Amino acid sequence: GMVKVDNSAFFARSGSLWKYNHSLDQLLPIKIKGVSGGCQGRFIWKTGIEDPLFICGKDIWKLVKNGNTLELSPVCKNCCPANAEISSVQIWEKQGLILLGSEITGLYIARAPYVLSVKNKPSSMVEYAQAEIEPGIVITASGLSFSTSGKLLPQRAAVRFDHSNIYRDAKGDFWFSSQDTIIHYYTQQHKYVKTAIGDKTFKFVFGETNNRIYAISEVAIAEVTGDRYQLLYNLPSTDGTKKLLTPESVVEWRPGILAIAADKPLLFDVTQSKEPETISIPDLTAKVRALLKYGNYLFIGTYGQGIYIYKDGVAQKIPEDK
Repeated sequence: GMVKVDNSAFFARSGSLWKYNHSLDQLLPIKIKGVSGGCQGRFIWKTGIEDPLFICGKDIWKLVKNGNTLELSPVCKNCCPANAEISSVQIWEKQGLILLGSEITGLYIARAPYVLSVKNKPSSMVEYAQAEIEPGIVITASGLSFSTSGKLLPQRAAVRFDHSNIYRDAKGDFWFSSQDTIIHYYTQQHKYVKTAIGDKTFKFVFGETNNRIYAISEVAIAEVTGDRYQLLYNLPSTDGTKKLLTPESVVEWRPGILAIAADKPLLFDVTQSKEPETISIPDLTAKVRALLKYGNYLFIGTYGQGIYIYKDGVAQKIPEDK
């Protein structure tokens, strides 16, 4: 068959590419970077496929041109059914899906998870927070900046965030904290507004519901819309010792209700200003680390006990992959 990369056409045969040389009047093999071990795969390219694809066993690669060199870039591994005789492939990058067509066994849909490495000098810095500061541009708490294509960009010294937490609101502004001081970075004006709370808390996490911003610390829940700290709930003291919430993340569960990742998953109604409700998970002993709202489901990630899914007042553990 034939494949086309940019404006160059090549003949594909037995997992190799060949190009016609007019002066020698013969086909010459083309060297390709990317696949080791002499995989005897095959190329697929048809009208509608942006880049030629290479199937090697259960792996799918994409043929791209880098300068004057042709190389294979991984699309997904262990995602192509064995002995399926795949004849067409379409990649839906926005949804992370790969559509595989076989004239023998029909249609397959596979997901394409991957990790893209961003090259950087070795550092002892541990990155805990990052945000998309511009479309396609990600910046970390230390100022490391890179594109979603994996290209390292010049460091932006003017934009730095605390290493433990960062939140980007619906307006595009950033919220973070330095111990018991809340810091609001206005992206349009390129300015910082600091609000010192003075309660000796270690950090804040931030969430948003009904176009209002909320800050949750170890000892309190407050609204901070307009850089004004309005206390909604103060954790009670027990035997003279302040009870700690230890929050990790916050998401909007329902309009007016925040889900909080702490020692246990919590739900807080911002209109009631009373003690948060605990989502009951009887077998949960690990701390809750992360939350994700997806449709009518709340995904609850833990330190060491896997992921739970919550809906209609019931939480169930997602079985581990086999």
